[in-house]
Amino acid sequence: MNPFDSFEYGSTMETALKCYILPDNLDGYTRLDTLIEILEEECEAEEIDENGLIAEKDLPAFRRMWKESPAEFVEIIAVEWVSTMEEIMKLRRRNETRD
Repeated sequence: MNPFDSFEYGSTMETALKCYILPDNLDGYTRLDTLIEILEEECEAEEIDENGLIAEKDLPAFRRMWKESPAEFVEIIAVEWVSTMEEIMKLRRRNETRD
C-alpha cells in the first residue's frame, strides 16, 4: 500500500472510531481484543452486516487496511481505544470530585 493510501484509509478509520464506533459501542466492548476481533470479523465477512459496528461508507477503508497492513489496522484501533478510555477515566474522576 502506498503511503498516501495508508494515510487516507487510516484517517477514515480514525474518524469512524472517534465519531461513532467507540462512543456508540464502548460499553459492550471494554476489552480492546474483543473490539479488534469484532472489527476483523466485519472486514472478513463477504456481505455487509447492517447491524455491524462499521458503517457501509467506511467499510472499504477498514477492509483495505486489514488486508494490506494488519499491524497498522490493529495499531489505529488500539490508539483510538486507549485515547477514548483515557477520556472516560478523566470524566469519571471529574464526576467523583464533584460529588
